[in-house]
Amino acid sequence: MKHWIETQLANGLPAFTGSAIAGTISVKQELVNDVLAELLNQSRDIPRPIEGGLDLAEFARYVKGASVRAESGTLLIDFKIAV
Repeated sequence: MKHWIETQLANGLPAFTGSAIAGTISVKQELVNDVLAELLNQSRDIPRPIEGGLDLAEFARYVKGASVRAESGTLLIDFKIAV
């Protein structure tokens, strides 16, 4: 499975051509604060691909839109990903 995923990522996700995903992720304020604190603590580190071979810079080219809004102590991240 890992090899298949790596091959798909390396070749522009051909098995998913024409696919689109839209959704909303609800993130509590406390998590956002924790993540921001951690990012600030590690701000001198160079971003690296996450384990398993997913390069976030490569993945970002599939993000077609995103917005963040706040409601009642929660951040809502709306996104659209298309291949």
